[in-house]
Amino acid sequence: MLIGFIAGVLYKYRFIDGYKNPTRSIYEKTHKGVVLIEVLQNDNKVSVGSGVLFKDEIIYILTAAHVIDDPRHIWIYATAHNPPREATLKALNTFFDIALLEFKEEFLPHDESLLELGDSDTLELGDPVWAIGSPLGIRNTITHGRVINKNVVIPGSPWMRVIISDTLFNSGSSGGPLINIHGEIVGVNISISGGGQEENKPVLNLYTSLPINSVKKLLPSLKMGGKNTDPDFGVAILDSWKLNDNNFTSFNIKKPQVQGPIVLQIKEGSCGAKNDIRPGDIVIAMNNRNIKTTLEIFELLFLEQVPLEGLHVVILRDRQYIVKILTT
Repeated sequence: MLIGFIAGVLYKYRFIDGYKNPTRSIYEKTHKGVVLIEVLQNDNKVSVGSGVLFKDEIIYILTAAHVIDDPRHIWIYATAHNPPREATLKALNTFFDIALLEFKEEFLPHDESLLELGDSDTLELGDPVWAIGSPLGIRNTITHGRVINKNVVIPGSPWMRVIISDTLFNSGSSGGPLINIHGEIVGVNISISGGGQEENKPVLNLYTSLPINSVKKLLPSLKMGGKNTDPDFGVAILDSWKLNDNNFTSFNIKKPQVQGPIVLQIKEGSCGAKNDIRPGDIVIAMNNRNIKTTLEIFELLFLEQVPLEGLHVVILRDRQYIVKILTT
């Protein structure tokens, strides 16, 4: 049993090419798959970020949506000594801050340049991770840190779970990969919160990454192309325990006896309106799945992208359960 335990530990924490300098090993294995992205926006501003090469039917570049924004031209610096290659925007999802690019002309990098998409669900607190990108436009800069939280919902983005690490990255690093100890992509780096000094005391920087498992769920719609392929449910929903008496009064709805996602407003002509969803309704279940929070609804519709057409929804209204089969 002891031998099996030791073997398991060694496998989990194995380094790519030796344990003495894992950062160097990670860099040598992965840096060729990380690119510098330069974007000329339609307002003539220039933005710089990072991206990562991966292969599906063709070679794609994965990056953060805020790096691309509203592009007129996109250039990809895939190798240090060759001129940049022009790319086009395939799809943009600002909801999850993710974008998919493709090269204008066929580009066939060496297979070792292409990174593997890992499994972000296997990350544990304290696991070592690395970020490679182009902070301030400096290509192939690698930093090392550890996972300090995961599956976190960040304030202001109640639909998005992120990985938080203390792996340093800066302006220009956005869109680059977060890499695990096996050299696999486990996240796409999107933002930094905190920072600076407060009364001469250091403030902790929190570096957030979109889990690669979330990206995998978005890839089918991203490869179809377009911008924000999100369903138009047309329903404003919030967890009922986040509301106070004044909120219920202002929305002209009764305070519910059961806690859960509560409908606040309905957009005229939307799917919600057509299916007689009303303010004050509590969402109990969707797609044969019990619903406890608004986040679960967001993930079902926007991340897993379950179609609205034919979706089974159970709501609680005036102490009665009502089943809706949505039509669009």
